[in-house]
Amino acid sequence: MRIVGRRDWKSMGPERFLCVRDAGRRGGNQREKSREKAAKKQKETEKKKSSSDKSGNKGLTLEERRHRDAEIMRQKQVSKAQGAEGGASK
Repeated sequence: MRIVGRRDWKSMGPERFLCVRDAGRRGGNQREKSREKAAKKQKETEKKKSSSDKSGNKGLTLEERRHRDAEIMRQKQVSKAQGAEGGASK
């Protein structure tokens, strides 16, 4: 370690506060924070997509999506009704 005078000590700047053992830990979690920020941004852009841009609806018009969704709901209602009939008869 170098012995420095009072004048030299003041002229060294912020590096005088760094210890040898802290030198490897500088910069810390910047990469992790950047990844979190990018994931959050991507999630926000997914929310902003219109329904025609989403992967399940690509290439379908509004009318086609409505018919598809109505058919799915009918199938769910039928299966629920069959389950209720089966549970009531037992």
